[in-house]
Amino acid sequence: MPEWNHNMEKVEMLPPVDGKETTKQTFKGGMTMTIVTAESSPPTHLVREMSDAGGPMVGSWTYEISPASDGSQVVLTEEATFKNPVFRLMVKIFGPAKHMDEHLVDLGKHFGETVTPR
Repeated sequence: MPEWNHNMEKVEMLPPVDGKETTKQTFKGGMTMTIVTAESSPPTHLVREMSDAGGPMVGSWTYEISPASDGSQVVLTEEATFKNPVFRLMVKIFGPAKHMDEHLVDLGKHFGETVTPR
C-alpha cells in the first residue's frame, strides 16, 4: 500500500492474532495502527479491523467488490468509534468519509482508473 496510498508511509507484517493476518501500518505524520484481517473471501469480501485499544479509533473497514460493466465496483464501509477528541473534531470538520474517499481514489489510480466516490 505505501506505493499507491498517498497517506501511507509503511506496512510491517506482525505475528498473526488468533491466526489472522496482522500488520502495523504507519501513516505520514507518524500515526500507527495495528490492522487485523478479520474476514477474507477473495475476490469479493474483505474486513480489516483497527485493533489498537489505545489508538485514535477502533472499528473496521469492509470492502465489498462486485463485477461492473467496465471493471469492478468497490464499496467501502466504515464502522468506527473515534475515542480521541481531536479525531472526532476532524471528522466533524472534514466529514466522515474523507479518508475512505482518499483511499478509494488512490486505489483507483493504482489500477489506472478515475474514481468518483459517492
